[in-house]
Amino acid sequence: MSFANVSWAKKEILILGGGGEPTGATTIFDKTLTNLGTFSKSSGWKPTVVFNGGHRTTEALAKQAGGGKNISATTDNLNKQIEAFKQKIQRGELRSGDQLMISVATHGLEAAAPFETHAVSSKNGTFNMDRLKALRDLAEKKGIQLAIMDFSCHSGATLKLGTDKTCVISAASANVGYNNAGEAIAGNLRAGTNLEFAFLGARASEKALSPGTPQISTEAGRKTYQATAFLSDSMRERASLDMWAEKSKKADACNLTNSSYAKLARELKDIKDSHGRLVGIRTLVGLPDVDQSKAQLQAAIKDYETARNQAVNTHKAKAALDQKVCMDLLPKQQYCGTMSQFEYGHQVVKEQYAAKPTPALRAELQGYEKFIQREDFVDWQQTSKTYDKQSQDLYWKAEKVGRAERKIYDALYTHYSKESKAPNPCRNFKL
Repeated sequence: MSFANVSWAKKEILILGGGGEPTGATTIFDKTLTNLGTFSKSSGWKPTVVFNGGHRTTEALAKQAGGGKNISATTDNLNKQIEAFKQKIQRGELRSGDQLMISVATHGLEAAAPFETHAVSSKNGTFNMDRLKALRDLAEKKGIQLAIMDFSCHSGATLKLGTDKTCVISAASANVGYNNAGEAIAGNLRAGTNLEFAFLGARASEKALSPGTPQISTEAGRKTYQATAFLSDSMRERASLDMWAEKSKKADACNLTNSSYAKLARELKDIKDSHGRLVGIRTLVGLPDVDQSKAQLQAAIKDYETARNQAVNTHKAKAALDQKVCMDLLPKQQYCGTMSQFEYGHQVVKEQYAAKPTPALRAELQGYEKFIQREDFVDWQQTSKTYDKQSQDLYWKAEKVGRAERKIYDALYTHYSKESKAPNPCRNFKL
């Protein structure tokens, strides 16, 4: 009888996300969407897709993942679908022994009041992940297995929805995340395995390697994060240092609110106590192979600290040079602004003149070109370029810390799993 119940249990997957993206044919979440669609089709899960809206290629992928149907991911539609699943449970369409998996792949905001978890991006605004709490409570009350996978930035906040009955997986801690984590986890979903297996395998793979730190709501996962959180916290806001994340329309770091580079100087936390904590990790785990991982991590942290300090100093120098000055760009017409404002003005006038080469625009452009040859502007511009290069390099330094962190995490997770007596809803969530 038990075997029959498992065999005929309903399996439904709700695929949400793709919001907050700039105009274009695709989104940075397309690969995750494709992997989820492939899993549901090959494993017999019934999909409901509420994804994006307005991106041609993404729309096609969403319809394919949804068996020919997709609903635009507006805030209203996201809320309606959560309510729809609550009603399905109340009507008995989903009942004890059935499974429901919810995946969210979109941009995310940091946890802040009034949210208990955090907000994520919809097509036209934000969606409150707290709305899943009532659905979770109802599912648990009715004996339905629920799993939530949040692949957005700052998704560690969603682990608050995890219980001894509900499995929650996130692509990041409280900090920023990277899309390859969500892509790898979704791509590692395999029929016959379980969610813990999918998470651990993806987290340790090269495909998911980044400075981001995916998390899981099991007891072992929570204890492991407590021991390794300082690594993530010490590199807070590191994604805002990626020059391409600010300049590109399709940043790989899925951060809804790209931060000012000034945060580099005021929000990165000190990690001078890293070495002492690593000694504590080794003693706690008691595994001989942790020595090598610890040494690799210490070297990566030292390299990261050096690069970070260089970028901080260059940022300060850049800010000091970006002073307000005044100059007659046209006869008897004075322009005043910072170096960055003059650089922007030069670019705008250059584009205007290219489109419509009038004498007036030519005179203004010549004035700007005279300004950008000034020694103080050249110094500021060169310092800006140096900072750009350093901030790009800092990402890869952080990635090396992430590479070493994976080995420490695996050793700790294995240790805590062996000693844990608590229910493991992620291992029990069969795919």
